[in-house]
Amino acid sequence: YWEKDDYIYVKDDDGVLRKSTNAPTSKVAAFKYMVPGKFTASSSYKVYYLGKNSSGNSVSISTAQSQTAPDNTAHFGTAGDYGTATANKITGKNQFKFELEHQPAYLVFQPYTSNTVLHDCYLTKIEVSSDNDIAEKYTVNLTNNTLVASAVTNGNKIVLTTSGGSSNPNGFPLTNNSASVTTNGAYMVIKPGTHTLKIRYWVKDVATNVEGTITKTLPATAYASNTYYDMTANLNVR
Repeated sequence: YWEKDDYIYVKDDDGVLRKSTNAPTSKVAAFKYMVPGKFTASSSYKVYYLGKNSSGNSVSISTAQSQTAPDNTAHFGTAGDYGTATANKITGKNQFKFELEHQPAYLVFQPYTSNTVLHDCYLTKIEVSSDNDIAEKYTVNLTNNTLVASAVTNGNKIVLTTSGGSSNPNGFPLTNNSASVTTNGAYMVIKPGTHTLKIRYWVKDVATNVEGTITKTLPATAYASNTYYDMTANLNVR
């Protein structure tokens, strides 16, 4: 889906990267974008979606991501989600049609536990560290119409915060005995590639204000672009 304030960028015939003058005002599956500039020299153009925090020609997968409600991806635009597409001319119309292909990989955390003590606790954040970069910056190269990757500070670790929002101030509940994306599903945007990930689940008892971490280490895995990966985890601590 396109979300509110999702803009696109297209290089016109003069070599200028043009930003659409409009964007959706709500979540929609399709949208008609208006892009200024000259588009008559070619029957196809490269389209870039650079998220909500774009500087105008670049986007960064953030090392600090935040989700306010379980099973919700509204934060993707600010977390560094980005995509590309080829827009093809519609015969007889001054219009181009495209379908966006998202480029990051997405982790879907689904912790659960049969430990009744943890059922009174909340998931406050998820910290993912890797043997290589999982956060990255991508800049549009207008010469060859590509996105060029470059490193960001501390790009080998991303923290997804699930507490502090108005709807779930304490974080996401851990009341489920089996994986349940609706109970506490948490989504993280990462750089695609082969990564060895270590995941730390931060769990807090708000009654006693005691907080601790539960760590899971995963084998090296290839995470592909435009793909969701279910990360179920049984938090079976003593």
